[in-house]
Amino acid sequence: MDRGAYRPTRWRRQIPAARDGLERLVADAYLRVAGVSGVYAAGDTAAGPAEDSRTVTQSCQHAPPQSKFAGHNVAAELFGLPPAHFAPAPYTTCLDLGSAGAASTTGRERALRQAPAGFAKALKREINETWIRPPTDDADAFPRLADFRVSQRGPVAEAPAPSAGRTA
Repeated sequence: MDRGAYRPTRWRRQIPAARDGLERLVADAYLRVAGVSGVYAAGDTAAGPAEDSRTVTQSCQHAPPQSKFAGHNVAAELFGLPPAHFAPAPYTTCLDLGSAGAASTTGRERALRQAPAGFAKALKREINETWIRPPTDDADAFPRLADFRVSQRGPVAEAPAPSAGRTA
């Protein structure tokens, strides 16, 4: 990241491709950089597709799955196999509020998710301890963690559908 701003690193200037307003490389549903053969992008560098014809946000929610799909698609291209279509999970946020608990939201409008007491706090703990930093001391787990078909997210108790104006 460029110092002081959420912008892709300087090497992106060397790639002659379209960029979005955050200077990210525009990528298609396979995370191929638009107009540049053989180049793929993921994470903060990629303006990849998201729900409702938007692009993904620069977040840890999107970067790991993008990386899995981009890596798979690079290998697929090299071996003449079909690429995998990237379709991110709908955007969500979860904010730890310390001793006050936590808040969980859904959608770009960040509608508070109505959920049982303690749900958001448990979800945030799961995100921090498992989803973002999955266990890596098990060599047998590496192939599973890198597989684009396997989410890094573990099962979490489902909360009721979001309702605008309700608290988490």
